[in-house]
Amino acid sequence: FLVRKKEEEMKLVLFLLLYLSLHSSYGAYSIVKVHLNSTLFSTLQNDCVDSPYGPSSCAEKDLNRIIGGRNALIHELPWQAYIRIQIAPKIYSECGGSLISTKYILTAAHCFIGVPTISLNDVQVTLGDHILYSNEDGITPEILDVDKIILHSFQLANVTKDIALLRLERRVNISDDIGPICLPSLGKYQSFEHFNSVASGWGRTGVHSQPSSVLKRTELEILPNDHPYCCSNGTSLENSKLCAYRNETSTCVGDSGGPLVTLVEGKCTLIGIVSYGPDACVSDSEASVYTRVSHYLFWIRENMEKESKSCDLSCTPLGASTGIYRGILSYLYIYIHNMNH
Repeated sequence: FLVRKKEEEMKLVLFLLLYLSLHSSYGAYSIVKVHLNSTLFSTLQNDCVDSPYGPSSCAEKDLNRIIGGRNALIHELPWQAYIRIQIAPKIYSECGGSLISTKYILTAAHCFIGVPTISLNDVQVTLGDHILYSNEDGITPEILDVDKIILHSFQLANVTKDIALLRLERRVNISDDIGPICLPSLGKYQSFEHFNSVASGWGRTGVHSQPSSVLKRTELEILPNDHPYCCSNGTSLENSKLCAYRNETSTCVGDSGGPLVTLVEGKCTLIGIVSYGPDACVSDSEASVYTRVSHYLFWIRENMEKESKSCDLSCTPLGASTGIYRGILSYLYIYIHNMNH
């Protein structure tokens, strides 16, 4: 916005930024953060990956019809996480998740709600696996502990803000087998209506079945939020959610928190988190509902910055104070000085 100002107006704006930086650790940053968000978020997310099998892994149509669908290929979905939560001795709850950086898993908040008090020692994340608890596929997965659980203010009554971050005890080594999924672009809203998408997980293959031991995936179509299959009591689905459907296939119990991905500008992109669906998992008139990731990008970014022990940028406040932030202020000071001489 500075380039459209006259010289005296530019001086005023620059002095204001400098003044705010001296009197508020947040003020100046909040003015310039809109212009920095994409850069900051890209830095935090590190390099996201595509499927080694190509972009069709995120949007192809399944030929044979999680319930329906097919087994994933080995390491086809390198961002897929398996989360096991011990809720009592030898009793576990299972969820999915998505690796979104070398340090963070994105999942559903409801996986941790209504469970007796959870200790961090009760939560374990597995990455790079295909057949759970088996070595017949020749895979040695990474099994990691969690040192922080960050829940949004989940509301059970209407199942909103169903999103959580798990901070891993250590950074993951990125390889062909394990890598973070790309997130949607900041500041660019897309409804994704009628996009083909892929949901995946080790959940039940039928409402009365046992969870799958093999990672499965299925193809779903994103429906408009006001589609009859998405509406509850005639009310359109909130913009913070996505609605996805295909006949005779769906996510089910045990898939919660897992990824819903699609192709965005040629890259596999995480657009949804498995949240809830029909009681029978599949229905001929009711779709499954997913947390819309793009709605929570600022929450994700701020918590990744705030909670990270070791940032790629300086971490105060909101990741800007001592690094990029001071660099900008130094530039402003020099610019003002030159304008006055």
